[in-house]
Amino acid sequence: MNIRWALASLLLAAGARPVLAASNASASCPDYGPLPDAPADYAQAVARFAEYRASKQPGIRAEEDLPFLRVHGAPTAESVLLVHGLTDSPYYVATIGDALYARGYNVVSVLLPGHGTHPECLLHIKKAQWRREVRFGLSLARRLGAKVSMAGFSTGGALSLDALAENFERSDRDPIAWGDLLLFSPAIGFDTAKVDLCDIPGVDDVIEKVMPWEGNNPNAPETNPYRYAKMATEAVCQLVYLTQENDLRRWSIDADIARRGIGVFAVESMDDTTVSPEAVVRFMGDLPSGVRRELIAYPKSEGIAHADVPRPETNPHYAEMISRMDAFLDAPSAPAALVPPLSRPAPSSAAILLRAQGLAGALVR
Repeated sequence: MNIRWALASLLLAAGARPVLAASNASASCPDYGPLPDAPADYAQAVARFAEYRASKQPGIRAEEDLPFLRVHGAPTAESVLLVHGLTDSPYYVATIGDALYARGYNVVSVLLPGHGTHPECLLHIKKAQWRREVRFGLSLARRLGAKVSMAGFSTGGALSLDALAENFERSDRDPIAWGDLLLFSPAIGFDTAKVDLCDIPGVDDVIEKVMPWEGNNPNAPETNPYRYAKMATEAVCQLVYLTQENDLRRWSIDADIARRGIGVFAVESMDDTTVSPEAVVRFMGDLPSGVRRELIAYPKSEGIAHADVPRPETNPHYAEMISRMDAFLDAPSAPAALVPPLSRPAPSSAAILLRAQGLAGALVR
C-alpha cells in the first residue's frame, strides 16, 4: 500500500480517538509582539538588536538560548547572520559565531519563534514567522558589515537558502551584498517515508488532535536546556514545506549564488538520520560549474549525529572543520556561469549514492 494512503487512513481512523493533550505550557508561550524596525546604520543595528534580545527574555529556558551579537565596535568588511535549527537555539551555532568573530566578522544571530521556551510553543508555528525573523536578522547584518554571509544549522540552512531565493526575487528593490553561505547539517531534503504525512491534503487540521508530537511521545523528559526533547509534528511539516519551496526555486537560488560569486561551504554526516545526507551531497554537486564550494562529509562509520556537527564537545573533528572553514573563507570568489536546469542531466539514485560514498571516502580523519 502507498505510504501516503496508509497514513491518510491512519489519520481518518484516529479521528475518533481522545485528543492527545498538549501541556498547559502552551498557554504561557511568549507573545513577542512586532519585530523592531529595520535599522538605517550600524548604531541603530546595535540598538535594535538590544531591543530584540530583550523581547526574547520572557519564558526563556537558559541565557544561552537567547540571540547573540558579537561586534567590533564599527562596521566590518564582513558580517554574518547565524540561524539555528528546529527545536534548538542559538546555543548550537554560538561557537561557530565565535570563530567568525575571531576572524574579524561582526556576528549576529536570531531566535526563531517557538524556540527556547516550551516544546508546545512549536505546535502552531508557521514558516512565515521564521522567514520574518530571518529577514529582520538580515536587516541587522547588512548594517554591521559591507558584505553579508549566512551560516545555518539544519533548519537554519533551509532558511538561508530561502533568504537567497527571496533576495533574488526582491533584488532590484532591496539589494544585499552577499558574502558566503555556510551550511551545517542543512535541511536540504528528507527520507520520503518520514515526511509523506505532511503531503496529505488537510493534514494541518488534524495533526494537533491526532499526533501533535512526532512519534506520539508527549511525555519525553526535557533535560537539555538548549534543545527540546520532543518534536512538534506541525513544525516538522512547516520545515518540509520550506524545503519543498526551496526545491521549486532552485533555479533562483543557483542564479543568485552564481551571479554574485557566493561560495558554499557545507558539513554533513553520512550517519545523519534527521535529514537526508544524500540530498546534501546532491545539492552541492549540482551547484553551477565554477561556484567555489567545499563539502565535508563525515563517513557513516564515524557515527556523528545530526546535532553533533556544529558543537566542539560532540564533533571530534570540530577544530579541523573550523580550520577548513577559515581556509575556505580566505579564498576569493568570482561570478560563475549558470547552466539552465533543463540542460543538466538528472543523476540516478545509484549515482547520487556513489557520489556520497566517494565524498565520504575523502574525509576529515
